[in-house]
Amino acid sequence: MKTYKILVAEDDKDIANIVRLYLESNGFQVFHADDGQKAMDIFESEDIDLAILDIMLPKKDGYELIKTFRERSALPILVASAKDQAADKILGLSMGADDYLIKPFDPLEMVARVQAKLKLVERLQSAAPTSKDELCIGDICLDLKSMTVTNKGVPVELTSIELKILTILMQSPRQVFTRMQLYENIYGECYDGEDKTIMVHICHLRDKLGDKSDDSRYIKTVRGIGYRFET
Repeated sequence: MKTYKILVAEDDKDIANIVRLYLESNGFQVFHADDGQKAMDIFESEDIDLAILDIMLPKKDGYELIKTFRERSALPILVASAKDQAADKILGLSMGADDYLIKPFDPLEMVARVQAKLKLVERLQSAAPTSKDELCIGDICLDLKSMTVTNKGVPVELTSIELKILTILMQSPRQVFTRMQLYENIYGECYDGEDKTIMVHICHLRDKLGDKSDDSRYIKTVRGIGYRFET
């Protein structure tokens, strides 16, 4: 069984030690960085499977790390931060993070979220349709074996969550999915009706596909219900 490598960028020694303890006790290999530059060095030297990032880090902050990591990789990124305003969460997600955990947090919940993200990656990597391996609608093509996306033949870098949303929508074009259905399918937990996570991921996905939210060609908003992928 693969041992997953987790990067923890956290400058609070006590929090870092607790996170390391819980992750290692669940079989993960942990690489700790107490500033953003060290986190970048680890990311470049190790084959990291998931990153847990604080926002307020010395040298390079968490937002800069998210931006750089996302430009180079689709690895899951979990933000763990004391910045608890909705605007902070939306900013982190819109920059490419997959999830946002507010300090102080339950270490067991953190481990559960890490496991859920990695299981999602496993499902995405092993996903293969029974009839065909590629879905193409308009200029958008989704290869269900390699889990890669192109727009007019040009590769589009998506996060694991964005890939999952796109897969759900493209496998059932014109079917309307509620925010609850998407959230619970992806995260495996009950949907809080006030949570804006899916909306943020949809906006980010549209941007990457060049799909204008005010005149969307592909991902249509069904007002008051959810979203569908237009053929």
